Amino acid sequence: MTLAFDENLPPAVAQALALVGHPVTHVVEHLPRGTVDDLLFAEAARREWVLVTRDANMWRKRAQRAALLQAGIGVFVIVSSTAHSAADLLALLSRRMSEMVDLMARTRKPFVLRVPDRGKIQPFG
Repeated sequence: MTLAFDENLPPAVAQALALVGHPVTHVVEHLPRGTVDDLLFAEAARREWVLVTRDANMWRKRAQRAALLQAGIGVFVIVSSTAHSAADLLALLSRRMSEMVDLMARTRKPFVLRVPDRGKIQPFG
């Protein structure tokens, strides 16, 4: 399984994490920019990706939640209030990466988990 960073995260962050051996890619390396969520979710299921996004509304919108659940994928939602720059995001994700990879491997899909600055990664809701 691979963590696939959504368009709302900088490709440079995914590239940096991949360079140090983390199972990471960025969706723009595989899909056109602006790909609608339904198609992104289907592609994530096909490729066995777990999405990483900052889009907290993805889980709150009924249609997106239904499409996500139907696709049967996993999603990590970055909920940091302080990680705004690419460097801040890289620092946050570097700290949380081993936990995210572990959860990705052992959590039954579909799932949506929040990744805060501090504290436990837990179900979104």
